[in-house]
Amino acid sequence: MSRSKRYLLVAYDIVDDNKRKMISDELKYYGLERFQYSVFMGYLEKTEVGGLASSLKKFNLDDEDKIYMFTICSRCFEQKIMIGNEPSTLEKEHLIL
Repeated sequence: MSRSKRYLLVAYDIVDDNKRKMISDELKYYGLERFQYSVFMGYLEKTEVGGLASSLKKFNLDDEDKIYMFTICSRCFEQKIMIGNEPSTLEKEHLIL
């Protein structure tokens, strides 16, 4: 795995349906995959993580809205505990973007 690439986990709680859809579309545009309704994960370059954060800030979140972005190093990702069937894209060293 490239040292400049990292796994990225994004979880959000957005009240407005339209804004939530636009944020979901933006996460998909960056190649992240939905793992739960409001949780996405992907494998991005460090610069892409910064670009995504900048892009998400432009959505003018309301006071009750929240977006969490967690970068996960490959060593930590390999130590994850998965209960149930793991999505096929996570079985590989990198996600297909």
